[in-house]
Amino acid sequence: MQRAKVVKQLMVTAGCNLEVAKPRDTLLYEGRRGGGQVPKPHKFQVGDFVYIRRRPRTGMEVATKPAILKLVKIQRDGVVVLEDNARTKEKSTVQNIAPCHLQVKDEYDLTRTKPSKHLACEDCKRMDGKAFMLLCDTCNRGHHTWCLEPALDVVLEGDWQCPRCLAQEMVASFVEVKQELAEICWFRGSPDR
Repeated sequence: MQRAKVVKQLMVTAGCNLEVAKPRDTLLYEGRRGGGQVPKPHKFQVGDFVYIRRRPRTGMEVATKPAILKLVKIQRDGVVVLEDNARTKEKSTVQNIAPCHLQVKDEYDLTRTKPSKHLACEDCKRMDGKAFMLLCDTCNRGHHTWCLEPALDVVLEGDWQCPRCLAQEMVASFVEVKQELAEICWFRGSPDR
């Protein structure tokens, strides 16, 4: 009996709280629904870390967390060039990216890493000759000095990139130059000039 009285007393208090909160919640809902609260557009800068909001998936792909990408270039038409950890580039639009608010290490310093004892040469697949192993600063793969074309007599000091990474970098820079030239030619040939 005593419990029923306590519950009855608390129900009145809870009901009063709901009555007070109802107009506030209604106004908040109407403000959001009616467009009263419009999110501010985010201004991206080169070097920002972002992720792609909407990535079309096929039925065979597993849903994963979005990859964090680095913004490399912003073009005038709203297209952005993004780069991941493996330095592969992809394009998206400003509307499809969102800022990443996580603390992300910019890059790992691969020049300070040492080859593992069990690191095999990418060319001959052998693990011997550790003293003559060169480590690529881009892909972190090892190559013997004698397996390279042309073969090297000494281990080079400082930064070094393997032939595959050099070729990828050359192709990427060629594509960028080609796109810039196309933009310049399109701008010069536009009828409103």
